[in-house]
Amino acid sequence: MTAMYLNLEPVQPCTNAPTLPGQPAIALSDSQKVLEFVSRDIVPRDLNRIALRLWWMSRWNKENVSPLHRQRVKNRQIILTEEAKLHLVWAYKIIYIKPLPRYLLSKPFWDTYLCQPSNQPACEAFAQVRSAAFGLIRSYAYLVHHESDFNIAIDLQLLPPDTKWDDFARYLSAMRAIADEHCSPRYAYGEIRLTRLNFYAPILLRRRYYHRTEYHYSGYFAAFYGPCLFVIGLSTVILTALQLTVQVDIEAAARNASADDSSPVSDPENATITAENSLLKSFCRFVGYSSVAISSVAAVYLMVLLLAKFGREWHYAIRERVRRREEVLRERDRLRAKGSRMTSDAGDVSRLPLYHVKSAME
Repeated sequence: MTAMYLNLEPVQPCTNAPTLPGQPAIALSDSQKVLEFVSRDIVPRDLNRIALRLWWMSRWNKENVSPLHRQRVKNRQIILTEEAKLHLVWAYKIIYIKPLPRYLLSKPFWDTYLCQPSNQPACEAFAQVRSAAFGLIRSYAYLVHHESDFNIAIDLQLLPPDTKWDDFARYLSAMRAIADEHCSPRYAYGEIRLTRLNFYAPILLRRRYYHRTEYHYSGYFAAFYGPCLFVIGLSTVILTALQLTVQVDIEAAARNASADDSSPVSDPENATITAENSLLKSFCRFVGYSSVAISSVAAVYLMVLLLAKFGREWHYAIRERVRRREEVLRERDRLRAKGSRMTSDAGDVSRLPLYHVKSAME
């Protein structure tokens, strides 16, 4: 038999060729590999696909992002994730945040790929990468407001450990000037609730959920325990009350029939017992009907409260969408009056403040 061996000798990297910061296996000059990696790394494709419907789930406001210290005030656990689709997605007591890649803090990367769109192949793909990069960086301008936020980001490894606060603060000051039209559509919104994404995923994404948080049957079915127990308890109370009322009526009818068949004998003691039984029957009927009424009112109240909350959220979302559209139209008219026009891609990056910001990692 012929023995087969694997060549386990490590590939010697070219020390002279610059590499993509944070990815020593990818040459900075290899546009195809850089594009493939960065596109997988930072482009939120799913959210971009449904960007026109994100107003169903979140405020149409790029500033709807709480700083890192505020996340802790809200008692949220910050979960580090490398999936761009989960960046700024939250559920209950957790929020997912993607670390800022080292290459987005590198001036050579900016000069090669983000500031020279016309000299690169596959311009549309590079435009998607640039808009995703702008959006991710701008989100950090809202996540890191104070030095305390910066220290939290360093502790959680959201930023490279050798980043300096003074340099990074100057870097972020220019990032806040990035307009929505220069970012991925997803970043026109801030934090997005995961439960709503999972709810609308079958409609918008044609799959069962957006992101699954439970991977065991016990955790999955535990979410149904509360609603099921509430329905069972409410049904038990109503049915028991109805059974009590019906039973009292049946016994009352049986006693009346028995009294009609018997000879009418005047007995004060029997009259007293009959009066007491009549009073007990009335009380039992009152308890039964009251239980049914209270349970029904409670169920209707909770349902109305739920519908009111949904209605209020939809009213607010529609009002915000109308307001933002009016703002966009007014801005468009203003630019047209000045002889300018709005673009859908990143446009001329050299006109943005980003181009003139020295990288914090340089």
